[in-house]
Amino acid sequence: MAAQIEEKQYKIRVKVNNNDDTRLWRYEQQNDFQGLCSFISTTWNNDDFIAQYEDDEGDLITIATDQDLKDAFDFARDENKKSLKIFIQNYVQQKRATKDQETAQKEQTEQKEEK
Repeated sequence: MAAQIEEKQYKIRVKVNNNDDTRLWRYEQQNDFQGLCSFISTTWNNDDFIAQYEDDEGDLITIATDQDLKDAFDFARDENKKSLKIFIQNYVQQKRATKDQETAQKEQTEQKEEK
């Protein structure tokens, strides 16, 4: 009971930013990574993304699990932030596939030049 009261008193707003489109995510639990993914997928009709937050050194930290999301909330609270800002990187799998393909083509070209 005390934990529920404490969480409600300190409920941090979550702002999700995707290409300059910022939306509020109304979460039930701070470790609901699947809920966050569902919100992002349905809001922007995209399943190929990663979610990240910016830490105190300016690095983007990827959120990939329930614990990662909880860590993001803990960071925001420890830093006395009014909100947790989550940034979306789109088409990650597509970009990786393109990069892998370019690397493979470059390797083939180098092998041909060696012969």
